[in-house]
Amino acid sequence: MVRGDRKLWSRSRNICRVKGSLLPLLLSKANNLFSSQDHHGNLLSAWLREFGSGRKAMTNLDSILKSRDITLPTKVRIVKAMVFPVVMYGSESWTIKKADRQIIDAFELWCWRRLLRVPWTARRSNLSFLKEISPECSLEGQILKLRLQYFGHLMRREDSLEKTLVLGKMEGTRRRGRQRTRWLDTVLEGTSMSLTKLREAVEDRSAWRALVHGVTKSRTRLND
Repeated sequence: MVRGDRKLWSRSRNICRVKGSLLPLLLSKANNLFSSQDHHGNLLSAWLREFGSGRKAMTNLDSILKSRDITLPTKVRIVKAMVFPVVMYGSESWTIKKADRQIIDAFELWCWRRLLRVPWTARRSNLSFLKEISPECSLEGQILKLRLQYFGHLMRREDSLEKTLVLGKMEGTRRRGRQRTRWLDTVLEGTSMSLTKLREAVEDRSAWRALVHGVTKSRTRLND
């Protein structure tokens, strides 16, 4: 059904209508260099490539990470500077769900195990690795930081297409049952604040930076 210039998407077929004309969607997923997700915002299909690149970057550092002349805190900073950015490329646009967070946590723990040269057969808890590494912030927390910074950037702009897409609404109702997680939902969940309060908070840059810092620094996973 089409009303005026509004666009309504078909649920059953991969098409949309504009002024009565059918426009096929040629791409089922969007690719941005090393980052990709489908039209539902799902990332599981992209994890193999994202974390495959991260694992390769980690293995390339073996000669450095095995050196006894480098202290553990320095090795941790090397991993955060040369491995994590490879995985986090484009992560401010990700819609991360529960299954995605588990994959992110698993990759981070794999990095710390490899850094400490502990085999997977060793009977050590994940908490013991985190206490030994003493990370200031988890990988998932760093991704949340990028997402919140991007959210603040969008909300401070007076008029932009990205802001319209995030805050815009369409006529009609969503499907029955559990709804798909949206990008904005992850921002609200990460801060435990309403959209109205967040839009007020981003206007004060200093207060917003302090809020983002406080939220992300609490994501150490030591309380898991």
